[in-house]
Amino acid sequence: MDCAAYNGLMRTLKQCLIDCDLALLRAIAERWGAELSTNRHFDAAAELAAFMLAPDVQADIAVTLTPAEREALRVLLAAGGQMPVGAFTRQFGEIRLMGPGRLERERPWGDPLSVAESLWYNGLIYRAFDEGPGGMQEVIYMPPELRAVLQDLHAKDTIVLPVAPAPDRVEMRMACLCDDVCTLLAYAHQHALAPAPCDARWLARHQSLVTQLDEQAQDYLEFLLHLTEYMQLLKLDEHRLRPDPDHALAWLRASTFEQARAFFQAWQEDSTWNELWRVPGLRCEDTGSWHNDPLVARQTVLDFVALMQPGAWYSLDGFVAAIKTHRPDFQRPGGDYDGWYIRAAQTGDYLRGFESWDQVDGALVRYLLMGPLAWLGVIQIPDSRFRISDWGAALLGEGEASVERGDWRFEVAADGVVRVGNARRLERFQLSRVADWAQKEQDARVWVYRITPSSLERARYQRIGMERVIKFLEDNAGQAVLDSLSKALHRWGEHGTEAWSSQVVMLRLARPELLEQLMSQPATRRLIREPISSTVAAILPEHWPALRQALLEMGIFADDIAGR
Repeated sequence: MDCAAYNGLMRTLKQCLIDCDLALLRAIAERWGAELSTNRHFDAAAELAAFMLAPDVQADIAVTLTPAEREALRVLLAAGGQMPVGAFTRQFGEIRLMGPGRLERERPWGDPLSVAESLWYNGLIYRAFDEGPGGMQEVIYMPPELRAVLQDLHAKDTIVLPVAPAPDRVEMRMACLCDDVCTLLAYAHQHALAPAPCDARWLARHQSLVTQLDEQAQDYLEFLLHLTEYMQLLKLDEHRLRPDPDHALAWLRASTFEQARAFFQAWQEDSTWNELWRVPGLRCEDTGSWHNDPLVARQTVLDFVALMQPGAWYSLDGFVAAIKTHRPDFQRPGGDYDGWYIRAAQTGDYLRGFESWDQVDGALVRYLLMGPLAWLGVIQIPDSRFRISDWGAALLGEGEASVERGDWRFEVAADGVVRVGNARRLERFQLSRVADWAQKEQDARVWVYRITPSSLERARYQRIGMERVIKFLEDNAGQAVLDSLSKALHRWGEHGTEAWSSQVVMLRLARPELLEQLMSQPATRRLIREPISSTVAAILPEHWPALRQALLEMGIFADDIAGR
């Protein structure tokens, strides 16, 4: 049988040798210059183990190794004494596994095919099974007795991340996602927010939401919706997403850093969001025969981000290259590069083999950096360079969070316009119940709302009285509401809306009988909003093209004076 055993971390040299065929034991003994005195399998394994562990023999092991063999063992020791078979043989060559007959005929230890095969027939490495990130996997394994002898070969595998020059200008805001979550919660409270994927129809339906967000990319919107629902800030209620009162209000009341940390921790633990399946340029196929673990990939990237010095800028290409050098199999159990069904979206070709690492694994690293880690505020990445933010270092436990320099204003104008700073997310959420969003100022730190009859009607539907609206505005502005606004609010509470405005096209006709003719025909009467006099009527702008065509069919050219 081959040298294979379970629980590789616990296998001694003697146990590994016992699991080898007698023919392989003789091959190893020949390489060590040992004479086996018995043909009994168990006794031969015990005799060879004793010979290999003799102090005078062990002292010469390192001396007899070639530079290539020393490097292979150094890498194996740096990995803790074991590596997935695929990862080790990819770096140091294949090991031909042969039965006893072929082994005795071909004697491969006399001319090993690779560095790995040379170490195999030297009895310095073995194959074993151990529990890995993706379950049981076969590993190349070095018994603990040999590790102790060769430990001097192990120099710590220092990871150096290439630094880069700082960009000319960097956006310093850390709380974009927190602002957008507040916007999303406010929108979901007032509108029928559909939980469907953010396709073109969804984007068109919720354009007023998209306009308010700091980041408007489709994958960001889906990330925001998914994570907000995962954290139970939003819940599905009769086919629409609504804020969960307990969870949403608790999050809104927290400090900005606590809000950001809640999202970062949720993302770290959420295995239902799979970034590999969202990498642009890749098309993953769910065959049921393979899966990846998104948590393992995230943690690997975070481990490398933790090596960055706060304030220093790093090369994106260099960061990806460092992972490829030091942790290439970070998401591949057993170093399997052939069993996953992933196509290049542009060509449709399957991406298999380690030669596709940059297109698949490297692309995933880039997406994790430029997507979730940038969205969560862990890093700042304006272009091909990036750095860890102060908040990112604090989220990773590497420092203290800086105080968020947000805008804390809450200003109420006489015309019902309210300007609220981004640091007052709870107040902005509450304000959206009684006022309509108007705009976000250029610096994206102040939101502008306007109290309108429609917003007050919405407040009335929520059983929010005008006294309560006035008290809310005064408490947060820190001063009394101006008399004109207070009077208007009280009057609206008593009488409702008393004035309206609308944009219309004014149709003027030369003679009263022309308007009478238009009003007598159902097809044209429905296009006229309201007759104003015997020769003038109001038309909605969207109805004017159809009415102009109707006039032409009557033999009348309409002179579009406003269009000149």
